[in-house]
Amino acid sequence: MARITSEDKKNKIRAALLATKEKRKHQRPMVFELKIDYSHLNKSERNTLKMYFIEAKWIYNHILSMENPFIYDSKVKTVNVLNKDRKLEKRELKYLPAKNRQDIHKVLMNNIKGLSVKKNNNKKVGRLKFKSEYNSIELSQYGVTHKITGRNRIKINGIKKPIKVHGLEQISKDYEIANAKLIKKPSGYYVNLTCYLDIKPSHLNHSNNMKPSIGIDMGITTTITTSDGDKYDISIRESEHLKSLQCKLARQVKGSKNRYKTCIKIGREYEYITNQRKDKANKIASKLLRENQIVCMQDENIAGWHKGWFGKQVQNSALGTIKSKLSLSKQVIIIDRFFPSTKKCYRCGNSYDIKLNERTYICPICGLTEDRDMKSAKSILYEGLSSVKYISVPTEHSRDFKPVEIVPLPASGLMASMVNEAGSLRIHS
Repeated sequence: MARITSEDKKNKIRAALLATKEKRKHQRPMVFELKIDYSHLNKSERNTLKMYFIEAKWIYNHILSMENPFIYDSKVKTVNVLNKDRKLEKRELKYLPAKNRQDIHKVLMNNIKGLSVKKNNNKKVGRLKFKSEYNSIELSQYGVTHKITGRNRIKINGIKKPIKVHGLEQISKDYEIANAKLIKKPSGYYVNLTCYLDIKPSHLNHSNNMKPSIGIDMGITTTITTSDGDKYDISIRESEHLKSLQCKLARQVKGSKNRYKTCIKIGREYEYITNQRKDKANKIASKLLRENQIVCMQDENIAGWHKGWFGKQVQNSALGTIKSKLSLSKQVIIIDRFFPSTKKCYRCGNSYDIKLNERTYICPICGLTEDRDMKSAKSILYEGLSSVKYISVPTEHSRDFKPVEIVPLPASGLMASMVNEAGSLRIHS
C-alpha cells in the first residue's frame, strides 16, 4: 500500500477547496438563525456556553498582544490575561476546544490582512483593539464543530449532549449545510447556520400584477418616497422604557451587580428596537422588489447624513439596511451619488437651487409643480432607465411633455415594460 505523504494530503485538500469554490458559484447562500432553548440546558451546559465566550475573549486578546500574532499554537492551554488590577496572570483554557481556538486565530489573521490590503491601497486605517467582550464564535466545519442530530437538536463541539434549538423547521432537505456561528445576544444564545441552495434557472415575472419600474427617493422627513407617490416612514425611536433604564444606569455605582443587570436590560431593549427596524426594512425592500420589475435608486451618502445635522433621525431609521438589501438585487439600477435629483426638473431639464424647507418643487421654466420628494423619485427613475445600456430618453420630447405622457415606441419583453414606464425610449443598434 502506497504511503500518503504530507504533500499528497495538501494537494487533496487544495483540490477539494477548488471543487467547493466552483460549486458555490452555482449556489445561493442563506443564513438561518436558530435560538438555543436556554431553559432546557443544565447547569453544566449553561456554564460551558458562558465560558466559551469568556475564553474566546482571552484567546483573542492574548494573540493580539503577541509580538508575532501569525504564530500561535492552538494546542497550548494557557493564555496571559489582565486581571482586575491590570496585572498579567496566566489562566488555563478548560472549555473551548482546539478547533474553535484555531478559528479565532484565523479570524484575527483575516482582519489583519484586510487592514493591510486597505493600507496598500493608500487608505487610512487604524489598528485592531483589544476586546472587552467576545460575542461571536466561528463553527467552521459541519460534522466537526457542529451537526444537526434531530428534529430540533444540534450538537456543538465541546458540549456532550445535543442542544435543543428553535427554528430548524426552516431548513429543508434541499439545503446544503455549511459553516455556522455561535452568537451571544442580550436575549440569549443563537446559532446562525449558513446553508446553500442550488440556483435554478428563472426568468423575471411579467405578470400584470407587477409594475414595469419605479423610482425611490430616500430622505430624512419621509424615509422612502416612490415615483408613484407612496411614502414609507420606518423610523423606530427609542422607547420611554429605554430612557428610564438609561437614567437608572447613570445613578448606579460602576462595578456593582445591579448596574450589570441594568446593562443587560438595556441591551435587550436595544436588540428589540433593532429587530423592529430590520423587520420594517425587510418588508419594504421585499415589497419594492416583488411588485416592480425594475427599481431605480440613488447611491445616497447615508453615512454622511448620520454625521451631519440629522444624525439622530438617520440612526432611528433603517435607510442603510434598505439601501444594502436593494443594492444586492439585479432588479435595481443605481444612479450616481452626485446626480441632482432634487434640483433638476425631469420635464425641461432645468436645474435650480431649492431650500431644505421648501417641500413643493416649482420649476421656473416649465412651471412643473409637484411634491419635492415625489419629483426627486421620478427624476431618479428616468435617469436610471436612460442610463441602461442601449437606451436613452430623447431630450427633444422630454422638454415638451412629461415622460409618462409620451407614446412609447414598440418593443418587447422587459424592454417594452421599461419603455411604457419611462416614455419614448430610443433603442440604438
